[in-house]
Amino acid sequence: MYVQHKVDEDGARILSLLDQGGCIFVCGSTSMAREVQKALIAALMFLRNMSGNRAEAFLEDLAKAGRYHKDVWST
Repeated sequence: MYVQHKVDEDGARILSLLDQGGCIFVCGSTSMAREVQKALIAALMFLRNMSGNRAEAFLEDLAKAGRYHKDVWST
């Protein structure tokens, strides 16, 4: 089981927590972080009917607000 699979399973709950002011912290490899971001974008597109560009902008806005953090490294 990978992190992005958990995001796929719990996307609605994750988005609900974000609506309540929650934050996202992603720590691990750059490839894992990319896959997690893809899963978050897919959740936003499916559950919030956002376009891909709008979903990406949403995550960028979270990052600018200090609510989406990534601590990643290459292997």
